[in-house]
Amino acid sequence: MVDREHVGVFVQETSLRAPAIRSADTTTTGFVGHFEDGPFLEPTVVTSPSRFLERFGGGDGSLPATTVTTEATVAVLDFFAAGGRRAVISRVRSPSGSPTVDDLLAGLTSFTSVPSNVRVVAMPDMARRRDPFSAGEYLRLVRSADSLCADNRFFLLVDPNTAGDSLQDIEDWLDAMQEWGSPDSAVYFPRLRTPAAADAGLDGVPPSGAVAGVMARTDVRRGVWKAPAGVEATIDGDVVGVVGDSEQSRLNRRGVNVIRSFPSRGTVVWGSRTSGGTVGDPYRHVPVRRTALFLEHSLIHGLRWTASWSNDAVLWREVRLSVENFMQELWRAGAFVGDRPGDAYFVRCDKTTMTRVDIRRGRVIVQLGFAPTRPAEFVVLNITAGR
Repeated sequence: MVDREHVGVFVQETSLRAPAIRSADTTTTGFVGHFEDGPFLEPTVVTSPSRFLERFGGGDGSLPATTVTTEATVAVLDFFAAGGRRAVISRVRSPSGSPTVDDLLAGLTSFTSVPSNVRVVAMPDMARRRDPFSAGEYLRLVRSADSLCADNRFFLLVDPNTAGDSLQDIEDWLDAMQEWGSPDSAVYFPRLRTPAAADAGLDGVPPSGAVAGVMARTDVRRGVWKAPAGVEATIDGDVVGVVGDSEQSRLNRRGVNVIRSFPSRGTVVWGSRTSGGTVGDPYRHVPVRRTALFLEHSLIHGLRWTASWSNDAVLWREVRLSVENFMQELWRAGAFVGDRPGDAYFVRCDKTTMTRVDIRRGRVIVQLGFAPTRPAEFVVLNITAGR
């Protein structure tokens, strides 16, 4: 910026410099459920098991082996044990200890009222065995939760409310859920026996807490574009139900991610599909969908500065440069397939991505395509920034 002062005249020349786009955090998990203590419907950040138990465990930061605690509490402890670092807790009102559908949806909605930075959501109480939800109640819960998560770029971990832990139980559940499926959620099975569950006197707990921890750990070590599954996706504990190779193939085709125990590898997450992905769908796989959500979130926040500038060719050029720099750094980190940037992604922001009405109203629309780290065509996103 250059200032020039003359008699009766003051001129200020400004050159547009687009700020760098920062990568959005993907590791924060929001937990909704019934906890022993703590504020109701006030999303609270916790960064360690002891801090969590001090605030929501109803004790002094420890979990006595003689105390039977809630499955939601165990899920948070499993999250930290699996490598999670940052959780946001929303305690729901549940005098009976069995939250209703509306209780859980109120807890989920509370994440949207504050800047919680939640990117993954777990609601272990949706799978409660004591006083279970009816099929209609459960379907309403999942549909409503999925819709709310999609609107806010959250990714939902679904714990099935199966009657038991056998292959027949999960297939019966799938038959009852035929009317539902979404690229913004993933289903994991079976339940787990973890150290925290044993300490709490529970024979098995829903897997969403441990899976969320594996996701957070994978994001930190490898990036959100790496599938949170395979030999590195280990969990401390064992599975309640055993699934073999042929059974897993049947469940994979129906969008269920199986957790398995192998003699030489331990307990591992052995699948990474979304619940609504079909053959040919670019969002059939969890890391592809989560990468897209990560890009959307990063760019929407990283391009807020455009609202204060004229919506013209100068701005569009700077937007392209800013987004291209961001994408190139991700490509160098291994986020996209392609030997050259042009093979891995493209960025468009010009008159072809906006109508005259968009330009007049100050809407800056960026079209972004990326080749995910698996054989596939470009996944195309339209990002709207500006006013």
